[in-house]
Amino acid sequence: HPDYPLLIPLSVARIWFYLGRDTPAAAAFVAFVYTFSTVMLIVCSLTSLRSRTQGLLAGLVLLGFTFFTRHGTSQYADVPFGFYFLACITLVCFQDRTPERSLQYAFLAGTMAAFSAWTKNEGILFIIVILFGYIITGIFLKGWRTCLKEVVSFCLGALPVLCVLIYFKFNLAPPNDLIAGQGMSTTMSRITELSRYIQVSKAFLATFFEFMKGRIIIFLTIFFFLGLSHIDRYRRSNAFSVISLTLMIAGYFFVYIATPHDLAWHLDTSLKRLFLQLFPSALFVFFF
Repeated sequence: HPDYPLLIPLSVARIWFYLGRDTPAAAAFVAFVYTFSTVMLIVCSLTSLRSRTQGLLAGLVLLGFTFFTRHGTSQYADVPFGFYFLACITLVCFQDRTPERSLQYAFLAGTMAAFSAWTKNEGILFIIVILFGYIITGIFLKGWRTCLKEVVSFCLGALPVLCVLIYFKFNLAPPNDLIAGQGMSTTMSRITELSRYIQVSKAFLATFFEFMKGRIIIFLTIFFFLGLSHIDRYRRSNAFSVISLTLMIAGYFFVYIATPHDLAWHLDTSLKRLFLQLFPSALFVFFF
């Protein structure tokens, strides 16, 4: 994918530049930082927002998810992308906890969302989803004036990184394979074919149950002992998190429906990694 954004490869190249030589240790270091930063972020944010017990439990569950640690050590960009997704959701939760600093947190959330777009193409969808979540939950739960201020602050935080991304996409990157393979007649035939919806739905359900296999008892046990919280000030956070995760899954679903590639091959080679991108955030929402 030569059109893919360059946050990870340029980070590795920058370390090479600092060292004065190229070494595999640079890529390993970047992967290490993002993998364990994700764990530390979920532990520290839940400890601050809820309790130390929930923070440590969430960190243990994430570390025990071998698909996550294996892909971290394999240096896939999905783990860094998942870090930025998680960072955005936690920042929105901190907005609700400290409303007086809401605009600063919104600015940081915009920066994190933009970094996700500079990490993988899925980040462009993520920015749209986050903005939609901000607008919907903001208007209904905070009023349109507060919502407008937060959206402006979010956009200002995202702007510097997005300018780099736009320059890269329009001046350096070749056409994206998913977009280049679209055409009016062929795309319409794909999105109106019922069998594709059935095939993608089966793949999503199978992947979900594979992720949950052996862990459903853990989640049920934790839920039994911790229960369900009802904290009024976090209503916006809860709604925002659920909307964001749901829309990302829906977006991934329709990308597969419209893909110009062989559908079975595309699902088999990428779906688990897309679920991996969302897993740390889904885990955070569960414990939150």
